[in-house]
Amino acid sequence: MKIIINKCYGGFSLSQEAILWLIKNKGWKTALDDSNDDSIKITEWTKKDDIKCFGRYSASEYRIDRTDKDLVECVEVLGNEANGRYANLKIIEIPDGIEYEIDEYDGVESIAEKHRSWG
Repeated sequence: MKIIINKCYGGFSLSQEAILWLIKNKGWKTALDDSNDDSIKITEWTKKDDIKCFGRYSASEYRIDRTDKDLVECVEVLGNEANGRYANLKIIEIPDGIEYEIDEYDGVESIAEKHRSWG
């Protein structure tokens, strides 16, 4: 299974190029805010009706499915151009069927197998 994580301080986010690639190549839907500057402001975007992410200048929500095949393909195709403003996105591959969680500290992420913990 391929999972997208961020490997630098700042946090997971997609570039405008990546968002536009998902719109053009994969049919993701957006609501664009056309204000008076040159930046595209994504006010809402979704692949399915039940998944909505909000942000300014980039998709930076943790709710996005990091294993989504469209998202993985986008990062594979665009490489570093898929990185949001403070992101360094990497594709990590783990065995299928593993229950995992994304650990994060100051935006730097890693993948850990789920387990029980207390206190």
